Amino acid sequence: MIATGFSDKEIARRLNISLATAKLHVHNLLGKLNVQRRGQVVVRLHEHAQHPGRVRLDPTGSSFGSIANP
Repeated sequence: MIATGFSDKEIARRLNISLATAKLHVHNLLGKLNVQRRGQVVVRLHEHAQHPGRVRLDPTGSSFGSIANP
């Protein structure tokens, strides 16, 4: 949803969760991807899609759990 350009408010509505929860999840995702801005998520995902074996979504090596398998 971030890659599609949805705001935190739109994400919360679509997932039927509170705005605070949506913000928390977005914040956690940005941290796991080691990026500071939402637009960087798109770049990181695009890089991974182009070179899945060479570009790690998370350069720190931590696992994503359900984030990697939506």
